[in-house]
Amino acid sequence: MMIKKVSSFTLLMPLIFLLTVFIYYPGLTGSYVLDDNANILQPTGIAMKKLSWQDLQNAALSMEKRPIARASFGLNYLVAGFNPFYFKLTNIVIHSINALLVFFISLFLLRQLKKTGQTCLSARRISLIALAISLGWSLHPINLTNVLYVVQRMNSL
Repeated sequence: MMIKKVSSFTLLMPLIFLLTVFIYYPGLTGSYVLDDNANILQPTGIAMKKLSWQDLQNAALSMEKRPIARASFGLNYLVAGFNPFYFKLTNIVIHSINALLVFFISLFLLRQLKKTGQTCLSARRISLIALAISLGWSLHPINLTNVLYVVQRMNSL
């Protein structure tokens, strides 16, 4: 029987994602705050009734700016109504995906340094450094409001 070597990506990607979700999970129980009311609860276009191009367009254009974030609010409403738990959960998932992107960008840049002879780090160390950079960014307290303050999804996207 042949045993395949598990790549570092197979282990590190779920670790980054799950640790980020675990750290922010306690904040899911909070309610809407500050600008959430004016940007999410008041605009009528966000309350999508069905998954259609017209409803998605109405949600995206429910206010003048940030149509991608507004469309995501509309999709959130379609799935779970105005329950803030699910809006915040979506923010955590977006933040976790961004943490994975930070990991891959860091990994790419570190590999480029190795390729050009500017570092002699092993592949394992490069992966660990990329992991540390990703987790450092993902779990840094400065990101707390971007993740748990629902309207700040506009920054995360």
